[in-house]
Amino acid sequence: MKRLFYVIALSAVLFSCKKDEEPTPVTPTTPTDYTHGTFTVNEGGFGNNNGGISYINASGTVVADLYFDVNGVGLGDVMQSFTVIGTKGYAVVNNSQKVEVFDIRTFQHSATISSISYPRHLLAVSSNTAYLTNGSMAGDVQVIDLSTNTVSTTIAVGNGPEKMVTNGTHVFVCNSGGWDLDNTVSVIEIATNTVVETITVGDRPMDAAIDADGDVWVICSGNASWMTGGETAAALYKIDGTTFDIVSNQTVGTLGQHPQHIEVSPSGSTIYYENEGVFAFEANGGTLPGNEIVTDARASIHVHPATGEIWCAGVSDFVNPSVVYKYSTTGTQEASYTTSLGTNAVVFN
Repeated sequence: MKRLFYVIALSAVLFSCKKDEEPTPVTPTTPTDYTHGTFTVNEGGFGNNNGGISYINASGTVVADLYFDVNGVGLGDVMQSFTVIGTKGYAVVNNSQKVEVFDIRTFQHSATISSISYPRHLLAVSSNTAYLTNGSMAGDVQVIDLSTNTVSTTIAVGNGPEKMVTNGTHVFVCNSGGWDLDNTVSVIEIATNTVVETITVGDRPMDAAIDADGDVWVICSGNASWMTGGETAAALYKIDGTTFDIVSNQTVGTLGQHPQHIEVSPSGSTIYYENEGVFAFEANGGTLPGNEIVTDARASIHVHPATGEIWCAGVSDFVNPSVVYKYSTTGTQEASYTTSLGTNAVVFN
């Protein structure tokens, strides 16, 4: 009965995010090579089939829905995540149960990976293979053959798998619980596509990052009071990337706060996490909560791999276009950009 209440409550939240009108498309300007720039992932309104990708060029010009402008059709319903691998872009569209593939230089559609029940996040593990987390409850990782855009095999993991991170030989999968509960990280050996370790961490692990020493940092959101299982504290776990032993774990924030995002600096020496603001601390010797470098609540956090600049999506009301903010490494706001509906992530290429 508790699970039914959770599904009903979540459905009510999702349907409250609908939008009456789609943003007016902006005609892209020359040049038409979109290989380099910044992309934002825009969920759109649930059930409205208006998920998309915005493109921000070096001069700060924003194209609100580039894929629609180029192809004359939208990406689909609930744009969940976006990954660039080589010259291809892979748009994971959750409620449409598919991944759209297109040429990153032109944004022209090239293939569709379909019949995936609940796709979430995609990660390249070799030049020809990617992993895709899938499942709202019992979850798996779909192994994608990038040469054929087909699923070659699946790997069973925990409930509600979300983001992943790789050290080159292994992939660490955050099992968030989805519409159920979980508190584990599945470790997959890439060479064999098998789970070699399951690590128990805090409730609802959502995101992970790897520091300069190869240690894996996992942010655990904790259960909210309305979820099955009741309110639990958020936590940050540090895992040895070689032995898979837990090095340390600490509570994050106060009961009722539920951070979901973590990043590292380009050097891997500084850890950033979001918790109704953005905090930073040193991977070696730093202590929580660290320094609060951005005081406003943000819906995501992303560190540019070359410049170290911090990009965050603002908290969306799913009525108006979202705003993305760019900060210096110390948290000074440098720019802001109006994107589209429900921006949940920033991707660099």
